[in-house]
Amino acid sequence: MTKKDYSSQSTPRLPEEIRNLIARKVRHLRREQDIRWGELKRATYAKLRDKLVKEFIALRVRHYHVFSGAVYKEIVANAVVITQEWPGMVWGAIASTLDNAQIALVDGQELESIVDEYVWEIGDAPFTLKYIDLQKYKESVQREASRYGLNASHPTSDRYLSLEVVAGQCSIKNTGRRERDLVSIAIAEYVISHSQIISPKTPPSFDSIIIRREARKLDTQDMYENWRKKYRELKKENSGSTDSSIAIKISKMSIGQGKSTGTIRKNMKTREN
Repeated sequence: MTKKDYSSQSTPRLPEEIRNLIARKVRHLRREQDIRWGELKRATYAKLRDKLVKEFIALRVRHYHVFSGAVYKEIVANAVVITQEWPGMVWGAIASTLDNAQIALVDGQELESIVDEYVWEIGDAPFTLKYIDLQKYKESVQREASRYGLNASHPTSDRYLSLEVVAGQCSIKNTGRRERDLVSIAIAEYVISHSQIISPKTPPSFDSIIIRREARKLDTQDMYENWRKKYRELKKENSGSTDSSIAIKISKMSIGQGKSTGTIRKNMKTREN
């Protein structure tokens, strides 16, 4: 089902604070997936460069379309994996929020609608379709090839990639729908299990202390992410800057107000920095 199936349904039964918390958790997960995708893409492109340097430069071959096609297939495969995991991650964020808030009774249709709001980008299309944009890939490949005086364009390669992008889009869409169906089963089980445990006469409970704790956790995660983004920007501007000097700069910005430089320095870097 898609969110349009519920456009005429009754108003949501979940408290607005719960829905807002779910939205924040899912947005955080989405940012994590985009970061993960960036790491996968860089690793995949590195393979292309290695092949180019080690084999094609040595052989003085003027085209490397064969390897670029293989790399694109790997990009599609990585996008399919993220597509497969995403619906379950969205549902996991929703279910954990409901459990932590001790929401007693839930409406299955409302849960379906919330899931669809975050699983699909436009209509029935998973957001991961943008990861396999063929035109952007060709531009990236050509930029890399031009550094060595090579031509990345080739009629055979173009035809091959055109077929691969169609196959990749179908695979992503089918995978997304299949995993979404599994989430519907999980939602049905969740609703049934809660209706059996809790009497229908019991009004929904709402533990505001737990909700505030979850909200603070997300605020902290957002703050750390802002520090990491600013760290990368400042490091790019001046690669010779020390971590201590960057932490001091961040502490003087609005995103670091009230925080010690030690705390900022400890949390402003990811494992790959």
